Amino acid sequence: MGRVWVDQYAEGTAIVEFRDSKSGELVWRGFVTGTVDPDKSDEKISKGIKKLIERFAKDREKQKKAAAKP
Repeated sequence: MGRVWVDQYAEGTAIVEFRDSKSGELVWRGFVTGTVDPDKSDEKISKGIKKLIERFAKDREKQKKAAAKP
């Protein structure tokens, strides 16, 4: 069953979480905040999510390198 977390965020905040599929443990969380323009909101949201995914990839790469060090 899912869990509910209650936090306060500014309006216009997109949050992306990656969780381990077996344990449900949080692997990574990122967020972007910006002004929502009704005429361009889809475009801005897509760009923000893309930036989050890119940040996740960079963070995971850093984690792998750190884990590989003796």
